[in-house]
Amino acid sequence: MGCCGSRIVNEPDEFDDVGDIPHVHAEDADVAVKLSIDVDPSTKAVLIVGASSDFHLKYTLGDVIGKGGFSIVYKAVLKASGVEYAVKCIQRDKLDGDDLARMAAEVNALAQLKHPNILHLFDFFAEEHFYYIVTEYLQGGELFQRLIEKTYYTQQDAKNVVRTLLETIQYCHAKGFAHRDLKVYLAPEILHLDTPYGKECDIWSIGVITFMLLSGCPPFYDENVGQLYSKIKCGQYAFEPAYYWSHVSHDAKHLISCMLQVHPSDRYYDMCS
Repeated sequence: MGCCGSRIVNEPDEFDDVGDIPHVHAEDADVAVKLSIDVDPSTKAVLIVGASSDFHLKYTLGDVIGKGGFSIVYKAVLKASGVEYAVKCIQRDKLDGDDLARMAAEVNALAQLKHPNILHLFDFFAEEHFYYIVTEYLQGGELFQRLIEKTYYTQQDAKNVVRTLLETIQYCHAKGFAHRDLKVYLAPEILHLDTPYGKECDIWSIGVITFMLLSGCPPFYDENVGQLYSKIKCGQYAFEPAYYWSHVSHDAKHLISCMLQVHPSDRYYDMCS
């Protein structure tokens, strides 16, 4: 789900507390981290329960593997074991209230989710100048880049990828979380600025990914961004050109159609498909 976590958001009024999860450090990979961060965006007040300290006594930073607006992600080694991790280093004085809230949402989500296909959080440090988010180090790259690099997916290849995505998202949704940042295309409701959106947009995104896996092309395309957004809002796509879809079963096309419904309440997926 991305380097040091993609954007996972808590659905309203669900899964609000961490619960009785034992706190451990990075050397124990099988137990979730007991951690809770509460932020008041208006005052930038932060209450953290379960954070560690003395990051540099425990880890050695290595190469840079990613950069953001106010953070840098490093490869790091736990001194006690020699095991490699990814560490997002976040400069505290660059964070406004909204940035703090987003960081808290990311860390709280990762602390509560334990699944083999979700980035595992091992530790969190709150120190004078930086926050440090310690996660497993993944080298597989991004799904979109895989789509570009691999020229052809069989229907079985696509089925394996999509099943993994659906099972993982199903787990997140059952825990009260929506991802809302699955690449590659925005769901229609996201383009309506005054419309709230939630876990249904994840299903749309997986529909787009499934379409691209099976055809090698996006379902919505236009060089004009305004026209592209109009097509997305209308759900205007087709299983064309025909020679791209000749190997694809009716069931697979039906699954895509079920996920690419314009109205969020109409979207669904059947794992048996």
